[in-house]
Amino acid sequence: MKILFYNSNTNNTDVANFCYSFFPSAKTDFENLAEKYPEHEFFVVAQKPGVFLLDLENGELVSKAEKVQYHLLKKETSPKDFANFIQKLKPDLAISTSYWLSPFDWLSLQDSLIAEYLSENNVNILCNSLENQEMCFNKWGTQLALEAKGFTVPKSIYLSHNLFWAERSNKSIIHNPYKELIFSKLKKMTFPVVIKSLTGFSSYGMDVAKTFSEALHFLTQKSGNEDKIIQEYKDGLHFGLEIYGTKDCFEIKPPFKFSLNKYGITSPKQSVKIGPFNWEEPEYQEKFKLSTLKNDMKRLWKTFGFSGSIQVDLVFSEGKWYIIEINPRLSGMTFTYAALENCSPQELLLKAVLPKAEKPKPTLENLRTFKIPAQTKENFEILSQNPSIKRIFQIDNKVAKQKRDEGFCEIVSIEDNLEICEKL
Repeated sequence: MKILFYNSNTNNTDVANFCYSFFPSAKTDFENLAEKYPEHEFFVVAQKPGVFLLDLENGELVSKAEKVQYHLLKKETSPKDFANFIQKLKPDLAISTSYWLSPFDWLSLQDSLIAEYLSENNVNILCNSLENQEMCFNKWGTQLALEAKGFTVPKSIYLSHNLFWAERSNKSIIHNPYKELIFSKLKKMTFPVVIKSLTGFSSYGMDVAKTFSEALHFLTQKSGNEDKIIQEYKDGLHFGLEIYGTKDCFEIKPPFKFSLNKYGITSPKQSVKIGPFNWEEPEYQEKFKLSTLKNDMKRLWKTFGFSGSIQVDLVFSEGKWYIIEINPRLSGMTFTYAALENCSPQELLLKAVLPKAEKPKPTLENLRTFKIPAQTKENFEILSQNPSIKRIFQIDNKVAKQKRDEGFCEIVSIEDNLEICEKL
């Protein structure tokens, strides 16, 4: 089979200064994949930075796997032209490897547009549908879809920015009943509440209001022009997991527990993941009702007909599992699962369409994934030589204007290794 991995980029990314680094490298991952599946031909089609697919340095592709054909498309390439290019290569299967990028988490949406064009031209694809991408991209759409199908989600309110501030653009308005409606609904909620953008990601721009007065302050005093979702905060343990597969055949990965910052949310720069919480472990079954979670995830996948991969954020609170968010793409957790199963992110996806192949089995009992500031090239190399460190993923924005945009280095390890990192 001709198997093609692809992803696109919607942004005018400064790839020379906005850098992604991996250990093992994408080249190593593809070399291992080609060696393990010699009966297949592998192709890569991407726009820079091509996370999961390309090894870039100063914006240039610096290494390639010998048995993989690489095609880099210009940043101006439209989704339709992208699909037309793939079609000319005549792949037997095109696999989307979408990732995330600010300001909007919509790269997977564009990759699904590409997949739809391919599907219309009879190319087999592994990618989530446009309908599911749209549902997951809009957090309020996710909330409504999950509620309609009987899934447990926190109580939420949708806030339209234009209606909430209608008097700003129309001076004839003396009284804004929509704003009063929001306040009335807000007073009936159980505090604290989480206020977040309808299309944000990675906890950026998220506020936690402990009281009605705090919520009022966030809504009326903070700048911004985005629609919002106001969600009751569920006090409990935060988890995440990924699911891989086709509509009919899929695998639910065991959950990992997430650390929380002082506001009670997962920090995009400082979070720690520990696990896995294996489905078969009696202690976890009893304590966390893992059989209930697994059944919920099976129903989630089958109900919406996902395909490819999704990442699900969850909270276990007062004996119940709540779905907080669904990301229909690869995620930071992907590197953790790749380390757990001693394979590559590409293979995690490939296994979804090769059900007869031997599935990777977890080779490690416990993993810890944590983040430190972005490292120099020399320090990155030192970390990669530590035998207890299984994977490293780094984002380094050399021209960041704000601290939140500076990037980070995420380490997947069988040990804590914080002392080692502090010495660098």
